[in-house]
Amino acid sequence: MWAPDGATALLFAQQARPDLLITDFNMPNMDGLSLCLAFRADPALASVPIILTSGNPLPGDASATSHDLFLQKPVSPMALVAAIAALAVRKTG
Repeated sequence: MWAPDGATALLFAQQARPDLLITDFNMPNMDGLSLCLAFRADPALASVPIILTSGNPLPGDASATSHDLFLQKPVSPMALVAAIAALAVRKTG
């Protein structure tokens, strides 16, 4: 499922209960870090694995507990698949 911004992504997630969130840091209406923190604050979404991405290095104020993995763009398809696989193993393991 795709959302045009962070606020819409949160609404979709609250309805659809995703298995994984992949989000960009820079988004309109709610940035990626705020989206990650909203997931962690919602008991129904708190355990969803989160991959946060950005074209820039992760800001120093971005809590490592807000997401499971950070990938700096550009991200190769193989690196993305490997990240998703690692989170899937961690969630089921």
